[in-house]
Amino acid sequence: PITSAPTKSPFKAPDENFCQDTSLLFNYRNMVKSCFFIGRKNTQTRCSFPGVADECPVTCQVGCQCFDTEGRFDRGNNRTATCAWVARKNTDKRCRKNAIRSNCPLTCGVCSA
Repeated sequence: PITSAPTKSPFKAPDENFCQDTSLLFNYRNMVKSCFFIGRKNTQTRCSFPGVADECPVTCQVGCQCFDTEGRFDRGNNRTATCAWVARKNTDKRCRKNAIRSNCPLTCGVCSA
């Protein structure tokens, strides 16, 4: 789904100091983009646009503590995964998918504990 304004993550963080990037697509400069796109290059510039840091707090390094989702999460196409599955093999390739990168930022190396 595409959101037109910043939305809260469907996952509940352990407390308010913890965060995850949204796994949803959102509007960025009149284009539909993901946090994976924001983090690929010119990250600081891209994060400075309104709403981007709200959607991608881990990628934009807003000062919150990132965390991997516990248990199974939706990775698209009616498939689920766990961060342990992501870490098992082909981690770099799997982490190129926004739904996986957003749910497993520690495993994917987007942030550190």
